[in-house]
Amino acid sequence: MRRYRNAVGERNVQVEGHRGFSDSIAEELRGRWEAMCIAWDIESYPKRVKNPYRMEGICLTEAQVRKELAEEEELRLSEGGVAFHETSTWAFLVMGLDLEDAQRKLQKLAKAGMAPTTAHQTATITEQCNVLRSKLRNWEQLRAIYMPGLLQYQADLAASSAAVSENPEDANLWLPSSIRTDRRDAVCMAGLADIKDKLRTAQCHDALDGLRHVLRIKTRMVQFKNANIRGQRDGTRSHAVIDRVHDRARGFADKYRVARECKLKLIRSGQWTELLRPLLDGDIRAYTDPNHLRRGPGRRGTVEDGQEGGNSEHQGGLEEDADVDFEGTAAEPLDRGERHADRISLLREERQRRDSTGETRRNQATLQDKLAEAFRKLWRAPLEEGISELQDQLTDASVPDPNADDDDEDDDDDVEGRLDPGPEEEAGGGEEEEEGY
Repeated sequence: MRRYRNAVGERNVQVEGHRGFSDSIAEELRGRWEAMCIAWDIESYPKRVKNPYRMEGICLTEAQVRKELAEEEELRLSEGGVAFHETSTWAFLVMGLDLEDAQRKLQKLAKAGMAPTTAHQTATITEQCNVLRSKLRNWEQLRAIYMPGLLQYQADLAASSAAVSENPEDANLWLPSSIRTDRRDAVCMAGLADIKDKLRTAQCHDALDGLRHVLRIKTRMVQFKNANIRGQRDGTRSHAVIDRVHDRARGFADKYRVARECKLKLIRSGQWTELLRPLLDGDIRAYTDPNHLRRGPGRRGTVEDGQEGGNSEHQGGLEEDADVDFEGTAAEPLDRGERHADRISLLREERQRRDSTGETRRNQATLQDKLAEAFRKLWRAPLEEGISELQDQLTDASVPDPNADDDDEDDDDDVEGRLDPGPEEEAGGGEEEEEGY
């Protein structure tokens, strides 16, 4: 009964939430969104229609920024611009970001391998270090082209600089964000810091998207574990898998923190800090984390709250947000609501089976009687066959054989012949007697 009440409550929350949200939207807009949802559900895989449950990002991703920078470089060269190297300026900075990611991963791998490891693991770390060293040498050659004042800058800092590490994962890449603001224009080529800022912004947003995706995966895995995993051994293994997934979330968090810190060094604080805020360890959690749930108005609030104090340039974004919210709440009644309805019907049937009318008991009794009769027929068939065979044998034995009398007479003659000795037998017997005397 308790499960039935909980299922009904969850179903009502989903349906009423969608109904209340739909009433706050214009009818024409609601009809258009509903048509998009229906078209998405009808479309077979692979789906080619627009995904109504995905909101187009308001910020560019790393791939989009790289494409935009490549197009700008191509336009500059077509207008007579000079190419300083076959590796363009933006490709040079992308190479630096890739090296930074490689250093971060190698640092994590080396930290995990500080304990005694196998020869294979040691060889893997050594091989990655060698690959990273070769990439650093190529990076240093390009750095002399696009950062011509770096040698003088390094010479000025030589007296106060610390010892340089021999490990490639700890090498300083001397990216534009690591140059002091008052010396950056003298060290770097014109426009290099602006390109770096675009790449860092895209890197922050990509890291946050990756972090959200990993946390969603972790939430699904925790829900599956709680519903299906039993026992200490399987529970320990599932915990280990979930911890590895959470390590990926920490990796995205570290990437975001480094990118945000470099962006802060490039252009200092501004309006962007309200969007890209500091990421704390306590923020790396799912929205449905039970340890952080509390009663409140909700995660997104209402549409009126979002429109309050808005202006015309944000109406498009608000409309797109409301679109995704509506389609998300529409999907929940269609998905979760249907699941809750199926669960309610099953629980209702189970509840009816437990009633006190006696109908269930009578149905079960009838079923058991039918089963008993079926088994009687099944078991009786070989017994009846055996009985019929036995009766046939007895019948055959009780019928007299017509040749049986002749055989008996012949047997009697044989017996009589043995009892009445012939003349020869009598003579032979007399001789034996004489010899005996």
